[in-house]
Formats: sequence, C-alpha cells, structure tokens
Amino acid sequence: MSELIIPFLPLIGGLTGVVIGFLLAQLTELSKKRRRNALIKKALINELSIIRKTLSDAPETENRIPDERYPFIIETYNAVKIELASFLKPESLAIVQRTYEEIRKMNKEGRGHLVFPPSLDHMFQFTDFNKLIALINDSVTQLK
Repeated sequence: MSELIIPFLPLIGGLTGVVIGFLLAQLTELSKKRRRNALIKKALINELSIIRKTLSDAPETENRIPDERYPFIIETYNAVKIELASFLKPESLAIVQRTYEEIRKMNKEGRGHLVFPPSLDHMFQFTDFNKLIALINDSVTQLK
C-alpha cells in the first residue's frame, strides 16, 4: 500500500507548487493594479487641484486667468479615462466625467472669454467659476 503512495508524492508536491505559484502571481498582479489605481487617482486629484486653485484665484482679478495657466491641462485624464472606467463606481465616474467635460468646454476657443494684451490674460465674463469649483470638489471627493 505504501508503495503505491510514494510514486505520487512528487506529483502532489509539484501540483501544490504550481497552485501556490499561481496564487502568488495573482496576488502580485492584484497588488500592482491597486497601486496603479491609487496613482491614477492621485494624479487626477493633483490635476484638478491645480485647476481649482486657478479658478479660485480668478474672482480676485475680475475673472481673469493668466495666459500661462490657460488652457487648462487635462492630459492625465485624457490618458487614463478608459482605465478609470474600469475601477470607479458608475456614480463616481459620471461626476468625474461631467467635471472634465465642463473643463473641456471652458478650454474651447470662443466660449465667452476675451484675451487682453499685452499680458494675454483670459477674462471669462459669463462663466460661473463657483459651479465648476463645486464640480471639481465633488470629483476630488469621489476619487479619494
């Protein structure tokens, strides 16, 4: 009887090793994915924080945004928006997408703003910065 069990011990040991190796690989991939998702969220929060700061400062200067801060840079969002959809909850994703759509609208030329020489400041006459700041705050909350 023991003679029958002994030939199967290496096979059982090998299968156990394969299963443990597979589980460790899956755990490593899960850890990498979580770290990447956290980095994406942090990068988006930083991008939105810069825009929020610019918009918060604008009312002090008659809704003028300096040329070096406009148009708003949203490259991080553009680079990760598909991946973002894979790990954010639908409600959170909708808020973030709406925020970036409003920022994109503001970036388009001819959206109710004037450019003043020689500083080339951009003055927004009909834009409610508080609404956009509230959207940005909601997005940041959803990303945390």
